[in-house]
Amino acid sequence: MHTKSEDKVKKSQELLNQLKNKIEQKLPAENILDYKVTWNKEKGIDPNSEEHRKYLVKLCDDFVSKMCSMIHTAVQAKKRADGPLIEEIVQHIQFSQDKCRQFHGRDDVFKQIKRYVQGMSNEPMVLYGPSGCGKTSIMAMAAKQCAEWTNNKAAVVFR
Repeated sequence: MHTKSEDKVKKSQELLNQLKNKIEQKLPAENILDYKVTWNKEKGIDPNSEEHRKYLVKLCDDFVSKMCSMIHTAVQAKKRADGPLIEEIVQHIQFSQDKCRQFHGRDDVFKQIKRYVQGMSNEPMVLYGPSGCGKTSIMAMAAKQCAEWTNNKAAVVFR
């Protein structure tokens, strides 16, 4: 005949084994570390025990080392994947900021663009003119002003 305490222990062991199986199925083997430590029936893991203290230090050191390695690997992979794209985006932003710094005048064109941006048109807005007339500078400044004109409700994509 099993006591309630024995049944609890048996159920806990079953749950622990189920958890271990799930972890082994989900995690790569190199991310599963196995430690052997004597369990204290009264205190569980007792930091006052030399064996347990060494176990805890090793567990913490391994955890920090593994996490740092995984984070470093993920950051490097992200840099490799996004490198050219991020570089291009930064170049576009810097180009646009430079054009905005050089910008002056053209209030009449800006009034038309502002009306368009704040309006309900489904038609595309086309800005055209001869080479060197300032189209890029106008669009850079308009992109900069869109947030203000729309109370931060506009998404601006500039290329």
